[in-house]
Amino acid sequence: MKWTSAWRYMSIEFGMPAFILRHQTQRFIFLNNLDGEKIRIRFTNRYGSAPLRLDAVTVGAAASDGTVGGVTAVTLDGQRAVELAPGQEIFSDEIPFPARAGQRLAVSIYAGEPQRAEGPCSMSSFSVAEVRFGDGDCTDGRAFVPTLPEGLSSPFVQDITPETMGLLLGFDAVQVLTGDDVKVVAAFGDSITNMGFIPDPIALRLFAAAPGKVTLVNCGISGNRLLADATFIKAMGMTITAFGPAGTGRFERDVFGLDAPDAVVTLMGINDIMHPIQLEELPAATPAEEIIAGISAIADISHRHGAKFFAATLPPAGNDDYPDWWRAAFEKERLSLNGWIRSNDVCDGFFDYDAALRDDAHPGYMRPEYHIGDGLHPNAEGGRLAAETVDIGALV
Repeated sequence: MKWTSAWRYMSIEFGMPAFILRHQTQRFIFLNNLDGEKIRIRFTNRYGSAPLRLDAVTVGAAASDGTVGGVTAVTLDGQRAVELAPGQEIFSDEIPFPARAGQRLAVSIYAGEPQRAEGPCSMSSFSVAEVRFGDGDCTDGRAFVPTLPEGLSSPFVQDITPETMGLLLGFDAVQVLTGDDVKVVAAFGDSITNMGFIPDPIALRLFAAAPGKVTLVNCGISGNRLLADATFIKAMGMTITAFGPAGTGRFERDVFGLDAPDAVVTLMGINDIMHPIQLEELPAATPAEEIIAGISAIADISHRHGAKFFAATLPPAGNDDYPDWWRAAFEKERLSLNGWIRSNDVCDGFFDYDAALRDDAHPGYMRPEYHIGDGLHPNAEGGRLAAETVDIGALV
């Protein structure tokens, strides 16, 4: 038997409170594909500057009417109230709970006194998971009218509604005690991975192919670079800590720290190409040869852990608001990197996201119906098409 993550995301160091949970319930619902009789939750206050108190935490099976059935208390050292010191991460007690593939499991957290979400998880696709906030203590499974939490800071309020609130605090993994034959696939990358529009349809395809026998964990961080720590934005005079440490530095911990993935799908490098020019105001992008060396290094780590390693080609990132020389510089390195991804003998295979999403009539651009409006990030339809290039059989 082994503990396997039915759901996992990355905590992000926002550098400020993304929101405040006060006399509210945060209810996180996700599609589970694992069978087991026990669960546990990894509580986290990794990036908190103050203690975090969660007054009540429960788990149950979400119903279509907004209620949660089979509500079971989640405890830490036998106590219902969970208190985490700054930087602390710890698993809950083992909780007897019949998890079944195909269930939508719900984790409900209530906080009375204000709790600052300084290191929350963040996602944008809601086809596999969603988060809702409701007033009062609803950890008993009652339905509620979704509201927004207090204090949504300016980078996170644009276009957010109670139904599209993709931020949550207090935990970053739900694990099920499963058989040793269950497979784990890890998606590693930047915002294109973190948002979930590609990993989520990959997960749905995996779940359909192997009910109860496979899970996908999302190890993406928005703004992440493969070779450099969080980018210093010259125009702002500050480093955006939310972009996280370099992918080469975090890969082993974030991918293999909680689970033993059987396969890793990596999409990395576009921020190494874009950020030096776009944000650091340097004259050139990171050369493709350096990115190739970084991908080769994390492929080696993956292989040392006994996991297959697959790279995805970088989709285009054209935007009419960019100066022409930007696009030319981006394309020089992106095309060179993609050529290597399609032909190398370092990876166990590749998936051609670029071929699925590019606009052949407009080189350097993604087809407009496949992105969210910025030319860079695939939307739900673009994510579905990119996910279809993934060979599910090769992964598991």
